[in-house]
Amino acid sequence: MKIGRVATGAALLPLGLMLTACGGGAVDSTPTPTPTPTPVAYDTVEQTLAKRGDKSFVTGGTKWHGVYGVSETGYQAMPLGSDLTIEYVASLDAYRVTEKGGAGYVLPLSLEQYGGPHEVVYYSPGPDDEVLLRVIVPTLNKVPLSYTRFASFGHHDLSTHDYETYVVAWGVPTQAGDMPKAGTATYTLQLGGTVSKDGMVYPVSDSPATFYANFGNGTVATTLTLSDEVDDAVTVLGTLNGTGSIASSGFSGTLTGGDGGSGVFGGGFFGPQAAEVGFTWWYDGSVLQRAQGEAAGVKH
Repeated sequence: MKIGRVATGAALLPLGLMLTACGGGAVDSTPTPTPTPTPVAYDTVEQTLAKRGDKSFVTGGTKWHGVYGVSETGYQAMPLGSDLTIEYVASLDAYRVTEKGGAGYVLPLSLEQYGGPHEVVYYSPGPDDEVLLRVIVPTLNKVPLSYTRFASFGHHDLSTHDYETYVVAWGVPTQAGDMPKAGTATYTLQLGGTVSKDGMVYPVSDSPATFYANFGNGTVATTLTLSDEVDDAVTVLGTLNGTGSIASSGFSGTLTGGDGGSGVFGGGFFGPQAAEVGFTWWYDGSVLQRAQGEAAGVKH
């Protein structure tokens, strides 16, 4: 949607009306008020999906390559719109997931394996490969976000045992012309994922996290506190810190931790004026190993 720029100009007035009655010659110099920009209208994700016809969603997040039982390599951060695309194809009643420069994988909605209030899984087994798409509705304080969604997508070649994994944020991104150009914002996040430590795998759902955006200089920063809760007892497993840069309505960056490891994160801003943020992350260190997950939240 293009927003027209309103130009204000003074019409030429008769000279007698431009001068004061007392002959002082003063001109009314009261400035013309600056017009208030018309807010950009956004549909929520639910409203978008409810409309008829095809839909296409860009994504941003993290991806990696692996061989079952051997290794995982090539962890990368993906800014919003740089790689994987998720489409809904109405004529097929299916999702189509397309890798950048690669093939598209079709998953009819009839392949749904699990459906819950905030998660749906689609699985397509075949003689040569298997494909899985998991769609997640993020929540903050048990309230679903309006413009942000997550998805994990995996493709497994059964003959070579190679697999590609994507964990991404998608939804209704903030339009480029509606992105804040100045100022800062802080976001409260809901964090989810898993981390291996001391030979144990821990869930880190509901762990505290914050995200900071400086729109003026185009940078972002985040702090992820990875914690596990059992019987109301919270154990902090470790803290990750990240910095990155904004590109249009997306961003990507790197993570560091106290155990000397490294990681990446990527995602984007969603909704009007960057009202929501969503990203996925990956980290590996000597203590916090194979940590990965997602984070989403709203602007204060």
